Amino acid sequence: MMQAEGLRMPKGAFGRLLKFWRKTRGLSQEALALEVGSSLRHVSFLETGKSLPSQELVEKLAHLLELNVRETNNLLASAGFAATSFALRPDSEEHHWLHQSLVATLKGLEPYPTMIIDQYGNAKMINRAWLELICSFAPQTAQTADFNLVDLVFTDKGFKPYLIGWEDTVCALILTLQQDVLMYQDSCASKLLQRILAEGSVPKDWRQRGSKQMNVTGFVTTIELPGQPREQQMHVFHTVGATSFISEPKLMIYTIYPKNPKSDPLWHKRVASCTKKHPLLPY
Repeated sequence: MMQAEGLRMPKGAFGRLLKFWRKTRGLSQEALALEVGSSLRHVSFLETGKSLPSQELVEKLAHLLELNVRETNNLLASAGFAATSFALRPDSEEHHWLHQSLVATLKGLEPYPTMIIDQYGNAKMINRAWLELICSFAPQTAQTADFNLVDLVFTDKGFKPYLIGWEDTVCALILTLQQDVLMYQDSCASKLLQRILAEGSVPKDWRQRGSKQMNVTGFVTTIELPGQPREQQMHVFHTVGATSFISEPKLMIYTIYPKNPKSDPLWHKRVASCTKKHPLLPY
């Protein structure tokens, strides 16, 4: 039973939400108590904030009240639980609209390279600018059906040969991954972290170096691509979701912006000339 300790909810938040949804569904306290196998007294105490529910009861209430994924996670968070129990079904209407919104986002951010990644850095969707980038400068990656952000930066098959101060970029990514492992004890993230740390090229002072690279939006790299001048780029991450309580799978929008906007015409030209296909390009 995972408590969402980082979420600071006003007192009585769960009770107010429960009462709201109970009335929305036209249920009395007695009817609600009967449906979930609880007592009228307990339901009353839940709504007034005198009692807090178990995670099992929250999930049972959410199912009874016919809450969607987002509202279920809101209810979980209001009771102090991490909003990680429910995921969007691939065949659901919500999943369809999420997919459509992500495609629009990828198109709208062109000519800047953008991809949708999960919490482990696995690419889920890419835009045409990103496809052009990997086809030109990481062709071995472009030939695979899926890839990981960390591997793109970490290996010679990716952008490592073109990154100036490559070690600092890797340190920033490792630092982010380490914090996720410490907070959520996620086994997949932990395996990825151990795989990276096992490489002999990781700087021993990665904690200190990584902390200097990160800022509130992402991290900065200096890159020198063949036939182009050296350029600074900002790597920005935005979490996908309408509220701070995000449903599974946890997705992020990862975009690379050039520091100098004078390079925009070059990226526009690249995107316009890219006619390649890829399984992760959704349009």
